[in-house]
Amino acid sequence: INAEYGADKDSGKSFKQINMSSQRIEKLRYDGTELVTNVGVAAMAREDARKVEEEKTNKERREKLEAEVKASMERFEEITKRWDTAHSLKVPQALDDMMTNQRELINSMIAEKEKIIQAFQLELKAKDDQYVKDLKKQAEDIDLIIERMN
Repeated sequence: INAEYGADKDSGKSFKQINMSSQRIEKLRYDGTELVTNVGVAAMAREDARKVEEEKTNKERREKLEAEVKASMERFEEITKRWDTAHSLKVPQALDDMMTNQRELINSMIAEKEKIIQAFQLELKAKDDQYVKDLKKQAEDIDLIIERMN
């Protein structure tokens, strides 16, 4: 009877150890999956934030462009109306003054357009730089996932 009791006792310990080991393995598996998943969740959160910011920036850019188009059209109409008065000018000096004034207005419009182009070029450069940073961060995330999987 004692031999049977000892065997049952060992069997109970074995079963308990197997059960504890299974639970520990399951917890390690769950924790490992969570560690890997957290990297993906963080990456998705960063991408969502980037998209929201980009949408906001695009909206602001559109509004600025629409305002600039409106202002440009008003200036262009002003310049065009002045050409009509040029035909009535008989004094060469008055015509020269009017032409100088027109040239200044046109140069002013061109300068405004060049400022907008320069701002877009700077924005494009910043986006290119951010893209490179994002690629590096993605590479780091992949390395982290691989490290956590090992």
